[in-house]
Amino acid sequence: MVIQMEIRKNIKVSLKDYFFFNLGLVKKTIITYVIILLFVCVAFNGIMNGFNFESVDFWLKSLLFYGIGLIVLCGYFVLLIYFASKKVYTPNKQYYENMELVIDDKGIHQYSNGAESGLTYDQIFKSNETRRVFIILVGPRQGLLIPKKGFTLEELEEIRKRIKK
Repeated sequence: MVIQMEIRKNIKVSLKDYFFFNLGLVKKTIITYVIILLFVCVAFNGIMNGFNFESVDFWLKSLLFYGIGLIVLCGYFVLLIYFASKKVYTPNKQYYENMELVIDDKGIHQYSNGAESGLTYDQIFKSNETRRVFIILVGPRQGLLIPKKGFTLEELEEIRKRIKK
């Protein structure tokens, strides 16, 4: 007979964790937009230059200009996500910093300031693990963030087993 352990911890989700969580949710979308924009810029550049491939200087200068523009655009997206994350995190700071997490046979439950949320293991769409957190997605753009700080190695292994099922 295998005895399943219940994990009960008080956790704190920092603004940094919340920001990287949100950035990870839209990372593929940003990369897709950047690639599409790069192809549009190259095509526009080709049309304006008459697809004259002998003018190497013009092409190199144009690609350098577009490359810098794409880097600035990516920086804009990152700042936009940061300020959007901060706008949501700051008013709810008490919620994110004082959560009780319970992981048992039924699922994963969070309690904070009278609010309760939970999910069963069947509801897990996808899970990912980084150096600092577990990311449990219940949909493509909605999920749960569990910081690893404060858990023992045995508890971390138990969490891995449960979310990978």
